[in-house]
Amino acid sequence: MFGLDDVHAIESEQLLMQTWVDKVDHYSIEYPTHWTASSGVLSGERTVTAFVSPSRPSSSISVVVTPIPADFTRLTSFGDLNNYLIPRGEGVDTEVLSQSSKGESVTVEYVSMKHPENVKRHVVTVFALRPAESVLGLTAQALESDFSDDKARLDAAVKSFKIAID
Repeated sequence: MFGLDDVHAIESEQLLMQTWVDKVDHYSIEYPTHWTASSGVLSGERTVTAFVSPSRPSSSISVVVTPIPADFTRLTSFGDLNNYLIPRGEGVDTEVLSQSSKGESVTVEYVSMKHPENVKRHVVTVFALRPAESVLGLTAQALESDFSDDKARLDAAVKSFKIAID
């Protein structure tokens, strides 16, 4: 496991949370203490760290870090971010609930349903840039039917997500 440099329990909005500090990829995030943390390497030198609910495995928080070329210094380097952040295509219905940007990060909240499964997912995605170094993609999600139960945990994780810009 990489990146697990400091984990400590804290009390946050009546939720027992832990902090994951990744000194290699320069980010931190709080996640529910009882959730399982794991990390790995994906294709293209991307790394992933995931936190999964043991009682509802469809509820999760993940951070994917993707190296980028040195000339990618602004989010506009990627073109229309909606093409990356919002699921589209045949058999996919997506309703965007909110979208905001702050500095070099964009947050999108949406409900998506893929056919023929017809299972709705409630997702919050944060797309953040470490200029000329990496893109960090945070995804917090739950089945729409479980979202109200997990909302406080997922919201706390999204709110706590911090990246260091050197």
